[in-house]
Amino acid sequence: MADKLLETFFEESRELLDGLEAELLALEADPNDSDNLNAAFRVLHTIKGSAGMFGFENVGKFAHQVEAALDRFRAEKLPATQDLIDAVLQSRDLIKA
Repeated sequence: MADKLLETFFEESRELLDGLEAELLALEADPNDSDNLNAAFRVLHTIKGSAGMFGFENVGKFAHQVEAALDRFRAEKLPATQDLIDAVLQSRDLIKA
């Protein structure tokens, strides 16, 4: 049973991370699109929570840091910069690994 749950976690995480990449690429095309920024934030929030539930504390903490950076842009209603998008894409790759 635990193996099946862990397998589901990994599968859903891969899907979420693929979705995160799509949101970031869309955000790259339109840095002012708050819908894509909000969607990217939600993906990281979900991964943070799921990682914590399965004992992947470091992944959860890392996702939280990236989530916090996105939240700052959301709260201040700032357009996403290329540096932010690049950093989140690199973070996505690290989480996926």
